Amino acid sequence: MTTGGPPSLDGSGSQYGPLVSPASHFSHTACACVGVGPANAAAYIRTGAVAIGVGGELTRAGTPDAIAAVARELVSAVKEARAK
Repeated sequence: MTTGGPPSLDGSGSQYGPLVSPASHFSHTACACVGVGPANAAAYIRTGAVAIGVGGELTRAGTPDAIAAVARELVSAVKEARAK
């Protein structure tokens, strides 16, 4: 797998492709955990991640109010992506 940004929305270059395609006969979970933030969280969900892990985006926000605002953005982005 690769890291560094969301895969393309049409599925080409999906970092989940090697995990999802050949392994369709057993249960698995794809989670995006590196470089995920409000701007790209939805792209990860739309291309196969069932969860995202965030740390840096939250800690860089600084104050508790700023951290809460980023967390709300992330939740909103994931909900929107799952609704499509």
